Order: sequence, then C-alpha cells, then structure tokens
Amino acid sequence: MLFPGNRFEGYVVDGALGHGGSATVYRAHDAAGPDHVVALNANGRVIEQVGAFEGIGNDGAAKGLIFPASIVISGGFVYVTNAALALTTNIGDEPEEDVTTFTVSRFRLPN
Repeated sequence: MLFPGNRFEGYVVDGALGHGGSATVYRAHDAAGPDHVVALNANGRVIEQVGAFEGIGNDGAAKGLIFPASIVISGGFVYVTNAALALTTNIGDEPEEDVTTFTVSRFRLPN
C-alpha cells in the first residue's frame, strides 16, 4: 500500500482512491507532466495508466484528463470525472478556460 507523498516510477502519490479485484487505484502526479490515474497491483507495479492531457477538442471537451477528480470503481471499471475548472483569475493562463463540455472517462480494471 502506498501513501500520500510516496514515490514510484516517477510519480508522487496524492492518495488511494479505491480497490477493485487485484488492483489499488491511486491519484498520482508527475511534477513535470500532466495528472494521471494509475492502477497498481498488490506489489506496487503499474498495471494501468490513463489520463494524459492532449488539449481541448473542437467540441470544447478536454482530450484526456486535466485534473482527475471524483473517481468511482464499479463493475470492474473505474469512472473518473474531469475537473476542468480554471483556478486562477488571470485570463489566458489555463487551458481549462476553453472547456465548454465536461467529461467522465472510463477504463477497465486489469485482472
């Protein structure tokens, strides 16, 4: 089990989000890159990683995750809301300002 502040494979753990099957899902970040949702097996090995931010689409939806937020594990899947909210008052400094369509991502937990 990892705890907030622990490091693994270049990521820093923000917290455990839940367990499903043989995986534990953590919210983790890479200081040099975007947020990801990472699933680890019981030995701490990365078995799934999702969420690389790839810009804003023409439909106003974030491609990938800007900030993985509420996460639910159900029926072998992980559902992740994308908290694409601008957090500063400066105009033009955050891609979240261009988001007009909000998304929920889903990925299957590995067996």
